[in-house]
Amino acid sequence: MVPYFGHHGCKQFMKKKTVRYGYRVWCLNIKLEYLIQFELYRGAGTVLDDYGIVTGGPVALDLISELPENKQYDLFFDNPFTSPALIYKLTEKNGNTWYYTS
Repeated sequence: MVPYFGHHGCKQFMKKKTVRYGYRVWCLNIKLEYLIQFELYRGAGTVLDDYGIVTGGPVALDLISELPENKQYDLFFDNPFTSPALIYKLTEKNGNTWYYTS
């Protein structure tokens, strides 16, 4: 959550968070805590992509799409992103093996 107290339609309110007002951001980081890629939360709704993956799956696939394909990665997801369809898609991405660790 990026704190923001001004007026804007994308601003979120989350009652149980320490930063209650701001923008929700999905981030892809590496072990050294560097930000590789991010995507702003664009509102609620069910997103269904070409592979039949619902909600957080397309966001996760968009974030990892910019990673070099000649390497293997350990990917960690929160609950909104975890689904059997997403894990299946990650294991067959372009013939490379992607790892999922919970």
